[in-house]
Amino acid sequence: MKEGIRVITGNGLLWTQAGCTGTSNLGTSMFSVAFLLYAYRTLGVSKGVLGIAFSLGAVGFLIGVLVSSAVTRRAGFGRSVALAIAGNFGLLIVLLARGEFAVLVLGTAYFVGGIGLPIYNINQVSLRQIITPNRLQGRMNATMRTLVWGTIPAGSFLGGIFCTSIGITPTIILGGLIGGGSMLWIILGPTIKLKKQPEPSGE
Repeated sequence: MKEGIRVITGNGLLWTQAGCTGTSNLGTSMFSVAFLLYAYRTLGVSKGVLGIAFSLGAVGFLIGVLVSSAVTRRAGFGRSVALAIAGNFGLLIVLLARGEFAVLVLGTAYFVGGIGLPIYNINQVSLRQIITPNRLQGRMNATMRTLVWGTIPAGSFLGGIFCTSIGITPTIILGGLIGGGSMLWIILGPTIKLKKQPEPSGE
């Protein structure tokens, strides 16, 4: 366990990835809690409308999978990762939803966010596997998942608290800004300088 922590904190690329993914998960989890309350209470949309919106998000995810390699080649590794995680800002589009066009607006928000998700994950998971020695893969991955997934329940908890204390709409804005703002970990760290994946570290 200590070795897994040392591997991540001692490597700028891994530490940046942990910070970015953890921050993104924190913000989007806060957003998700507030979004359901916003959809049902503020917009008064049905479960069917939400189902369509989430389905459009799944279409965006599929497109992201298909274009991931092309985007990475054209934009470069670091910039493609930064742009992909910035897709979280697209979730704020939900605040434009009104009346009979609500389903299109909600669907667009999740579609935009869905495109970036696989581009980010494909590149970042590949990166951490490439730069980590084979004997440390399990420890690195376990520690990384503990760090970045641990912020998901924390974000949901905070989302509930903020919805009660500052309101649903402000919590949506806060969650979207934190989720999209996680790109700063990439922009201000060593990842943005990468044009392509580095060579494998080997044993």
